[in-house]
Amino acid sequence: MQVRRILLTGFEPFGGLSENISWQIAEFLGGTSSIVELGPRESGSGQALHRSICVEWVAQCLSVDEAGSRTIAEMISTGGLDEFSAIIHLGLARDAKAPRIESQGLNKNSFKEADNSGRESNECIIENGPDTIPCSVDANHVCRDGLASILEVSHDAGGYVCNETLYRTLHALNMAENKQISCTFLHLPPSNEMAFNSQLNLVKRVSAIVVQPPHIEVVGALFRNENQWMVSRRASGKHAGLWEFPGGKLEPGEAVSDALIRECDEELGWAIHPIRFFERIDYVYPHVSVELEFWICKYEGDASPALRSHTEHRWVDKEDLHLLNWLEADIPLVERIQSLD
Repeated sequence: MQVRRILLTGFEPFGGLSENISWQIAEFLGGTSSIVELGPRESGSGQALHRSICVEWVAQCLSVDEAGSRTIAEMISTGGLDEFSAIIHLGLARDAKAPRIESQGLNKNSFKEADNSGRESNECIIENGPDTIPCSVDANHVCRDGLASILEVSHDAGGYVCNETLYRTLHALNMAENKQISCTFLHLPPSNEMAFNSQLNLVKRVSAIVVQPPHIEVVGALFRNENQWMVSRRASGKHAGLWEFPGGKLEPGEAVSDALIRECDEELGWAIHPIRFFERIDYVYPHVSVELEFWICKYEGDASPALRSHTEHRWVDKEDLHLLNWLEADIPLVERIQSLD
């Protein structure tokens, strides 16, 4: 089983406190490895695909000052984290009743008290940097994987060193264009609000989720008219302008046949009948893994397909399919179709 390495950071005590739960958790896990079981996966949920993950944690204690906020960013800029799958920053939220996962870092310090070096700051963190930088881990994706009742999503990591550390880390990742390292921040409540072991198990579960991309199931409808196959050109989004076979994501608990009928109604305005399974393809993009299931389908009537999610639909001869600029995940299907007698 592949071992995924995570850099787990926590902070030293600050503000007159004698301990900091973030470093207590990080120190406890640091230098250890464990197989984390995520439990059964719900179809169509977008939850991570692999449910048993071996994680190794490397702990780093950060000082509560500017030097501490720069530590991980400097490691990134020198290539010191190239062997890591993820960075998880832990911090203490003294007034919190429940743990929070941050969605972004803010380019603004708003100190209400001096840090451990006596610094007070109410300025931007990086001059000419963007106002916000999103975390490379989707906070809602993490919550969907069995944590929705435990973990709150936050869009403001505060104006203190926690946010400063997160922002500098995300900025360094963007500058290094190192998209392979996932990064998130968990704000933990005091141990009197949530027991140590409960917080420990939370960090373990989040670790197993963030080291792998979200996984989605997609259905595709194949319409054939003798030697021609109907293809569609995407109208918008990251893959705008690329060609694909019509279809879309399964919804939680949805059957494949129901998803095909729903997607063709939404995208094409067609009432269709799934006839038979044709092909299954697994494809991994940098940001998501995709399981595509394609079915031969028939449509009712003779109306042209509507242009809702696409700019064009076209009937293309089998021999010419490879001439189009395809969505990457559909290329193996094109090759399969062209291999037919």
